[in-house]
Amino acid sequence: MRSIKHGICFVPLVLLSTQCGRVGIDEAEKKVFTEEDIMQLNASVLPIGLDLAPSDSIGYTINMEGCVSGLKSTATDTAPLLRAYIGDRGCIAKLSSLQFRNLTWTISTQQPFSTYKMGETAIFTANNDGVTQLLVTVGNQLSTPVVKTDTVGYSFIEKVAGSSGTVADFRINPNTTVLGRGSPAFILRQAQLTNITTTGAGQFSFTLECDQSITTEQRISFCHDAQLSQTTYILIKDPMDRQLSFAEVTALFASGIGVFSVKIPDDFVSPSPQYPNGGFVTKQGNAAILGPSSLQQSTNMILILANAGAFELFKITLSLY
Repeated sequence: MRSIKHGICFVPLVLLSTQCGRVGIDEAEKKVFTEEDIMQLNASVLPIGLDLAPSDSIGYTINMEGCVSGLKSTATDTAPLLRAYIGDRGCIAKLSSLQFRNLTWTISTQQPFSTYKMGETAIFTANNDGVTQLLVTVGNQLSTPVVKTDTVGYSFIEKVAGSSGTVADFRINPNTTVLGRGSPAFILRQAQLTNITTTGAGQFSFTLECDQSITTEQRISFCHDAQLSQTTYILIKDPMDRQLSFAEVTALFASGIGVFSVKIPDDFVSPSPQYPNGGFVTKQGNAAILGPSSLQQSTNMILILANAGAFELFKITLSLY
């Protein structure tokens, strides 16, 4: 899973410099800062560990305040430059808003930052709905005094509303059940939580690799004798108290509700060093698989593959921390 984590954005914002001089506590020794003392260094936004859809972008506004010099400055994704004096004291770079997944996120009054020190966390919400949340962490903060090597960094992941934890990762129990003959023979290699809807349900993407090399005959791809284009799949809530029967699984696919089909070549995963046998990926973006209910109510799920009347089941567990 892109490690299932769901999205991490790291925003290193490069700070700025002055010439020499230090700020002392003694009034007589205080540095007299002037506009000429400011140097500007390039800043950048690096989304680390966050898998973005082609349509995704990350915007932000970070305001620097509290400096003994009185200098204030702002950095944004379109003007990624934070101006500061080297040697200044008391400066705090505060993330005030994020733009992500076409939403604007602001600090929640229920859990705001208090010090903005490294490692502190806060909740950001969008649309004031209380459901869509981000858990934001201060990665790096300005030093006192400010030094030329300072960076400002924030990271975030999507949070389950009403829960004390966040979606951290999946535990996958591969090939737990095979029903029928000639079942699909795939290995679940990667799982991703790609989105949390406004109702708290998760959207997921899975990468599956054939357990032997994909073969192609007359432009038709096969995993063993199963055509990839005839493979369908569904994600359901794990009943937990029993094993699903062949009849139950057959009925799920017969209903067509929540059933997806592998589309070739769109979903095809070509053989590569990461997936040497090749395989397929489930739907992406807005079409990604929707979980059976809210994340808190569906921490245990089953991904089922179907082909030629046989099935392969994978147990999925959402880990919260």
